[in-house]
Amino acid sequence: MAGLLRPAVATVTKLVTAINNAFVATVNSEKLPNGKVKGSMVVRVPPDSLDSLVLDLRKELGKGGELKGQKIGSQDITKQYTDLESRLRAAK
Repeated sequence: MAGLLRPAVATVTKLVTAINNAFVATVNSEKLPNGKVKGSMVVRVPPDSLDSLVLDLRKELGKGGELKGQKIGSQDITKQYTDLESRLRAAK
């Protein structure tokens, strides 16, 4: 990761790891032909912490113009958990 991307990744990581049950899932970066670096991060956060994290990210990353866009999505993992429980019972 080059220059300006490192502080942004550090800022996001710091904010995310301060939240219980939240974590950084992936970090990607690429150097563009013009020499700039573009990156993205995927973070997993409990629903009740999402709004405050988004506000904190906008506040912190907006200072240096590092936040160019955001995409917010959700995924219900209840069925995945239930499926894993079924597999565990079947294996026993």
